[in-house]
Amino acid sequence: MAACDALRDEARDARRDAEQAATETKDDLQEARADTGKALALCATTAGGFAAGLAAGLATTPACVGGIWEAATSWCDVRDSGKEAVDATTAAAEAQQAYLACLNDHKRN
Repeated sequence: MAACDALRDEARDARRDAEQAATETKDDLQEARADTGKALALCATTAGGFAAGLAAGLATTPACVGGIWEAATSWCDVRDSGKEAVDATTAAAEAQQAYLACLNDHKRN
């Protein structure tokens, strides 16, 4: 049964890793949403009326572009952490499956 105990511990650790990865993905998603909202707000200022907004538009265009860049990189972080979460969840499922197989083998013997 010691072999099963080690597999149980491995499965528990893998579940923790998967939960942590899911939390990181959730946090990255919230950040990306916030960054997107900021970019939209900055760029909406730039999109004001031509005559009234020309000077303001010229002044805020770098901020708009910077905001868009920040939002884009945030969404890339979401993509990357999402992939990590999927990998961690797969590893947790495999570890749990190995633990259950060990228990089943010991029940038969």
